[in-house]
Amino acid sequence: MKISNIKYRVIVGLLLTMVMAGCSTQKAKFMNKLYHNTTAHYNVWWNGNESMKEARKQLETIAVDDYTRILPMYKLGTKEDAISVYPQLDRTLEKGAMGAQKHSIFVKGKEHVEYVKKSYLMMAYAHFYKQDYQAAIVNCRYVMSQYPGTDIADEAKILYARALTHDKQYAEAEMVLDQVDAAINSGKMSAGMADLLYPAMVECMLPQEKYKKAVDFLRLSIDNTSNRKFKARQYFIMAQIYHKLDKKATATKYYKKALSMRPEYVMEFNARMNIASCYDISKGDYKGIEKFLNQMLDDKKNIEYIDQIYYAKGEMYLGAKNAQKACENFEKSIQVSTTNKSQKIKSALKLADVLYDIYQNYDEAQKYYDTAMAIMPKDYPNYDAIKERHYLLISLVENTRVIALNDSLFMLADMNPADREKYIEKLIERQKEADAKKREAEIEAAIRKEAQTVQKNTLKGDWYFYNESTVQKGKESFMRMWGTRALEDYWFLSQKPGMSLGMGANNLFADNEQEQTKDADSTADETKVDPTKANDKYSVDYYLKDLPKTQARRDTMHDDIARCLLNAGFIYDAGIENQEKALECFLRLVEDYQGSDYVLPAFYQLYKIYDKQGNTPSANYYKNMILRGFPDSDYANLIRDEDYYLEIAKRNKMAETEYEEIYSLFTEGYYRQVISRASSAVQIYTKEPALIPKYKYWNAIALAKLSKTSEAIAMLEDIEKNHSKSEIVPLVREQIALLRKGFKLEAEDEKIDEKTTAKKGDQANNVANVKKQNDELPPESQLYRYRENLQHYVIFVLDDDKIRATEMQYAVADFNMAYYSAKALKANVMMFTDKQQLITVHRFENAAEAMDYWNYINTKADDLKKFDKKHYSSFVISVQNYQTFYNKKNIEAYRKFFEKYYFKNE
Repeated sequence: MKISNIKYRVIVGLLLTMVMAGCSTQKAKFMNKLYHNTTAHYNVWWNGNESMKEARKQLETIAVDDYTRILPMYKLGTKEDAISVYPQLDRTLEKGAMGAQKHSIFVKGKEHVEYVKKSYLMMAYAHFYKQDYQAAIVNCRYVMSQYPGTDIADEAKILYARALTHDKQYAEAEMVLDQVDAAINSGKMSAGMADLLYPAMVECMLPQEKYKKAVDFLRLSIDNTSNRKFKARQYFIMAQIYHKLDKKATATKYYKKALSMRPEYVMEFNARMNIASCYDISKGDYKGIEKFLNQMLDDKKNIEYIDQIYYAKGEMYLGAKNAQKACENFEKSIQVSTTNKSQKIKSALKLADVLYDIYQNYDEAQKYYDTAMAIMPKDYPNYDAIKERHYLLISLVENTRVIALNDSLFMLADMNPADREKYIEKLIERQKEADAKKREAEIEAAIRKEAQTVQKNTLKGDWYFYNESTVQKGKESFMRMWGTRALEDYWFLSQKPGMSLGMGANNLFADNEQEQTKDADSTADETKVDPTKANDKYSVDYYLKDLPKTQARRDTMHDDIARCLLNAGFIYDAGIENQEKALECFLRLVEDYQGSDYVLPAFYQLYKIYDKQGNTPSANYYKNMILRGFPDSDYANLIRDEDYYLEIAKRNKMAETEYEEIYSLFTEGYYRQVISRASSAVQIYTKEPALIPKYKYWNAIALAKLSKTSEAIAMLEDIEKNHSKSEIVPLVREQIALLRKGFKLEAEDEKIDEKTTAKKGDQANNVANVKKQNDELPPESQLYRYRENLQHYVIFVLDDDKIRATEMQYAVADFNMAYYSAKALKANVMMFTDKQQLITVHRFENAAEAMDYWNYINTKADDLKKFDKKHYSSFVISVQNYQTFYNKKNIEAYRKFFEKYYFKNE
């Protein structure tokens, strides 16, 4: 018994000795490596990896693909989706860190525990799935540098490129992937890495819209893929690319390949819809496709996708050259799309594009661009171009709707009362019919939205939505509870007042808040309007309330038409590039409003359009109208000298500079100088009509400050009478009312500085000095203004193909950290032109502080010396001039301004 006991104790002691010896991480002995590999594998890495697999599976489930765009290679979801799996990924990171800290045997520059390496890679993946791409990049770099030549380092390199891609560092990502590709082809890297490489290549090419390369790598990836689900996704992406490139036959082929992989229903449905929209009408009748889509509409399981089916029908009709039916189906798609915002945007944009391009119905197109822009995210493809067109159309329809409304009001005003009443009654009937249809559509859409929600929760049995009697009961119940509601998210929260901007026959007469001027010289009949019915759109009085009843009112409305014709003509010509529409506006303006101030610019635009079209007789006619009728005008000078616009720009700058100085004098309390210089400016800058009332305004307010109230009121009344179109007239009226009520503008801060007066008092000399100073610079440099006390930036403009912007940014940031850490300066990079990038260092309190920094970084910064100065320029620039510089992009023009003003005291 004693002998057995002794043997037992010896065995236990030996085992404990072996375990204790194995716990050491200081030596790479066999037992040490065996123990730590085993423990790191099963106690650490395996648990962390299982947690990460759980997170990936959950992401696959909750991430929703947007089929209106080209799908990404992997379903990573949104940032919100990633946050939902943070607990699992944090556990992965915790286990990975534990493995690295407790089980690493790093001896003689080598890691001897395989699962420590895998733990580091696992942590990189966890950061990637958390969408913390910078952290993933740091982890991948560590693995690549610590374990070069291993499969783990090779995999980390591909993940590193993927993280760069998602961080929008596309050039760097592409470079890394090319290196991996070259290594695989040369045998320096395992061929098995191709399974990860090719999808990563596609992932990098898609956001850059490098579709040819994406297709090439997709083919390679498909050949290397055995996973049926992933292969279906890749076929679908291939089809989407060809569809976007308008290669519909090839797109159809790959949609069918995706279907052959038996994908999940949502992909199957979208593939079938896209096949329908790719149908080539030249190959036969489209009735079969039309029948198929109608069957899809009737299929209960497609209730969630009805908006997409209508869109596919619209695409089909568009391919069949039936634009009217296409528009009807795009409109239905918009109406029934209550939850799928991406599809609603896509349908609205498509309908807007058809109205814009085919029908040239810009008024209606603007409404649908409105619909799309209201819910469009800023990362939507071509967002900036869509936004630009949207704003252009807003500007256009603001003018065309005024023209249409005033024309309609004149038409009604000129009718005899009996005919007018009959006409309005017909309008009211059409309005009632339109409103009834709209209410019906809104109710059905609201019920459909509820139906979609119900269907998501149950797929069993028949459903009440397809029973007509229950549908009708639902409508009645809905209307009793909610009334008629607009189809929009959270419609139940409030009932917003109706507002129509359309110019169709159903809504010609929107509410007009302008006051009717009472005038004895009335030109309209004495039609009485019942004020209690004036806001009821089903009442005749609603349409009569805005009729022009005085000559003054008619004159104002005609002036509005003339102004809007000129504005619309400009937009049609320069913005939309529809010269026929532009000609319609300008020709009507010069024919109907010959005495208007807007005729001269219209003559010039007609001359330019006809000259561009090669219509020499018409061009010469309008040219002579200007040269003979307005020989001293700017437009006449522009015809004689095409570079005369530079003189106009110079004059504008001088006038604006003078205005700024007058305003500055006022804020500093030099009221007498304000009066003197403003009076002179009115006489000198007669060709700057927009500034004349502003000069007068400060003249008047300075008079009021000096207690010359009657003179101030007289000056303000002059503005109200002779500059009625100026934007400052409402302010002028307020000042008149205050002064008439006895309101006093105190002038206790008035300053009289003889030196300043001598310097600035003589307006003519000042103008001459400004002109002389400006003449030393070319006109394009005169766009900038020197204000040394404004905040400033230091900028670097560099050639993108010679200097990597991020590398130079890091050099500047390192310099700032070393020498200006207390100021916390920031260095931002942005595109300047397609070949140049801009680094902006901000901010400095004034020009002197910015110049100190500029001199120091350009002479002392060692990190910048490695960049060839031939390939970049650097300047100091005020916040005021920065926007002008960015818009004009004329580096040499600013260089001359910079050298003249910023080195004057050097």
